[in-house]
Amino acid sequence: MAKADCGTVVGLVPPRPKGSIELKALADFKIDPRVHLLASSQLSDPVATPTDTIHKPPNW
Repeated sequence: MAKADCGTVVGLVPPRPKGSIELKALADFKIDPRVHLLASSQLSDPVATPTDTIHKPPNW
């Protein structure tokens, strides 16, 4: 919609290697994120909220 109505350039950064074929077809460009960059951008474990403590799943 943004691309058709406003002429906006649309990029795709899929979190998984395969991704959506439909989204790839609509994107003007695609960037494959590097695993080490994704890992370094994760929140710490645990994360304390005002009402709870949130832990990452073991397989992360």
